Amino acid sequence: CLMYQLIVIGNGFDLSCDLKSSFSDFHDYRAKSDLVAHPENTTIWDLILKQEKGHNWRWCDVEHQIRRWLYKSGQKDPQMLRLPECVLDPSVKPSQTARTNAVYSYVLSNWLRDRKLDGSVLAALSLADLNRYESYFATYLNDLVQRTPGYLDSAATRMERICRDLVDEDGVPPSTSVLSFNYTEPLSSNVRLSDALGIDCFCNIHGRASDYEHGIVFGIDAKGIRPTSVAIPFTKTYRLLAQDPVDFQRVVRPKSSNGASMGFIKFFGHSLSEADYSYFQSIFDAVDLYGGDTRLVFYYRPHGKKGETEKVMVEKARREVHKNVTKLLAAYGESFDNKDHGKNLMHKLLLEGRLMVRRLP
Repeated sequence: CLMYQLIVIGNGFDLSCDLKSSFSDFHDYRAKSDLVAHPENTTIWDLILKQEKGHNWRWCDVEHQIRRWLYKSGQKDPQMLRLPECVLDPSVKPSQTARTNAVYSYVLSNWLRDRKLDGSVLAALSLADLNRYESYFATYLNDLVQRTPGYLDSAATRMERICRDLVDEDGVPPSTSVLSFNYTEPLSSNVRLSDALGIDCFCNIHGRASDYEHGIVFGIDAKGIRPTSVAIPFTKTYRLLAQDPVDFQRVVRPKSSNGASMGFIKFFGHSLSEADYSYFQSIFDAVDLYGGDTRLVFYYRPHGKKGETEKVMVEKARREVHKNVTKLLAAYGESFDNKDHGKNLMHKLLLEGRLMVRRLP
């Protein structure tokens, strides 16, 4: 039976290849090096992340912090968080904590300057700073790839193992598409390997660090956000309009021209965060996950603190993936018109042998 596969990778892929590409790595580099030499490059997002560090375990999740910044607690409709209460209403004093004051002072000295800010202007200025922050991150990644000589070889080995796992019965993996949520291009200079592995499409859905014309995208999920909201320009859907158009049918092929169907969707290194649920719903809908034959494979890699045993690290990584997969499939099930199907989706996939959590080969 002819088939092909889709491989979905996130930043965990690059991290497993010893590339220090996490937001926390970037933030540390900014704080200790870049901003020391060039304080004029400070953005409001540097300050927002700094103010959350030590107070919120998700401080280094930039997309989570964008959402927090746009939403007032307990309100479904996005509004600018906290800051307008200080800036828009002079009678409201900012909190006396250093955390709030650093951001407040930045707005006061850089943006306010005798002019009145409303929520939409503040949102536009925050977005302009986000564009700057993205460009700094892209430059950091490009330099990082150049300074990490073993990265490309490690990435090639990792990708080959994922490609061949479970499907490589005759030594030739099936036709493969790669959907990358990273900004790096680990196979761009390795055409021979791509051909050998049958990779005919590698798509960086949120842009490529090397593409200075279009840039890269940080953003939030558009679900539940009204078209007139100040948050719309911060959504990934809106931001992608400015990117090169993605041929989604080429990446996710429900039925290819030769009659092949999607045999596997393999995930590695993606946190399966809510910010990307819209993409996963589109993919699952395209392959008719409930009624079709496509199998989902979620890989994990042992990680943990120094001193922890291999067994503890393996169990911790496996449990983390289990939790994230359960949340993703439960959220996808809620989108079904048939609510009973939605509730038993995960159970059905398990019974049919179409849902696997595996250690990375």
